[in-house]
Amino acid sequence: GPDLTNPNSQVQLVSPDSTTNYFVNVYDANGCASSTPGSVMIYVYPPIQVSISSDVVICKGDLYSINATAQGGKPPYTYIWNIGNGNPNLVTPIDTTTYTVEVHDACGTPPATASMTIYVQDPPHIIREPRFQKGCVPLLANFDCLVDPASQPVTYAWNFGDPSSGLLNTSTDSITSHLYGIQGNYSVTLTLTSSFGCQTTQTYNNLVQVFPYPQVDFSYSPTENISAINGDVWFAAQTDANNQLIWNFGDGSVAAGQMNPMHTYTQPGVYEILLIARNGEGCADTAIHALKVNEVFTLWVPTAFTPGSGNGNGYFYPRGLGIDSSDYYLAIFDRWGQVIFETRVFPPATNLTPSETMTLSATQINWQPGGWNGGYNNDPTKLVPVGTYTWYVKIKEKDTGYVHEKTGPVTVIR
Repeated sequence: GPDLTNPNSQVQLVSPDSTTNYFVNVYDANGCASSTPGSVMIYVYPPIQVSISSDVVICKGDLYSINATAQGGKPPYTYIWNIGNGNPNLVTPIDTTTYTVEVHDACGTPPATASMTIYVQDPPHIIREPRFQKGCVPLLANFDCLVDPASQPVTYAWNFGDPSSGLLNTSTDSITSHLYGIQGNYSVTLTLTSSFGCQTTQTYNNLVQVFPYPQVDFSYSPTENISAINGDVWFAAQTDANNQLIWNFGDGSVAAGQMNPMHTYTQPGVYEILLIARNGEGCADTAIHALKVNEVFTLWVPTAFTPGSGNGNGYFYPRGLGIDSSDYYLAIFDRWGQVIFETRVFPPATNLTPSETMTLSATQINWQPGGWNGGYNNDPTKLVPVGTYTWYVKIKEKDTGYVHEKTGPVTVIR
């Protein structure tokens, strides 16, 4: 066989590379050879071979299992790694790393080696995080962040922490927004995924604060029979005393910081009262109520007039304010109690001053102040004689509905 350094030696030390059959012939002193040569078979284990997991790309922080498979030699095998131990070798590299394994068998066969490389990818890196936002309900919050260009491209997955909004609670846009309709603190979660599948997930606790509007209302007293001569009104705010208050009384007057202001109205009309309450978070709400200030009911009746003298003093009618024009009756009686004139038509000049009456007479053709012109049934060609007549008027207050009945004398003069 091979590897014989001295073929004539009785003892041979051999180291074959593969299984080999060695033969020997024995000679005596006379040179006679053995009839049958001796033989010995040296069985040699095949060389150790090892295969290892292929190169791979993983994300930083991931656990990876490297598997080595050996054959040949004489089991059991011993695996010696440059980093780590065991088979499989469980590793979590933080940077790209090459792993080498050396496999030994049980009989000293020359070891075999194999290597593989794990390429480590960093997860997406956020340079600027989403900003904190606060405001009054409903709050439209806008979200974005700045990602390291080296991490691009990435995909976005937002969770706005508002499950009550249903499908609107998530977004995959890089710049997005969400409408918060309920007061409270909200934590927002952002997940970025790189093209290698590496993820960065960050939850921003209490990133959004949504404040409620203040509860506000008010009452006032008295609630009726307010007039220009009895116009003191007391208001009472119904809200948290810590809120900032601004009153608008509807007549151009305002007040601030008062829970229970008093205001005096001097003119009739319907006023819209506003109370604005603003809480410590800057959220404001408004309460609105209407307040009616009645006209001051007044009535005065001339004691004499001159029929046919024109619009200034040629007509008789009661004058006044706060009179309901839709419910009116005026009658004139002679000294025998006969009705010589009556009307349910409200005289247009009833609530006008004398100067206003003269202005309308001068500027509007055929305008008349109304009432009795001194004629029988208001016939200007049948003026009544000079004398004293009795008037009767039934009128109703416009604001209160109270009915007044009045009577008195009127003198016709020439």
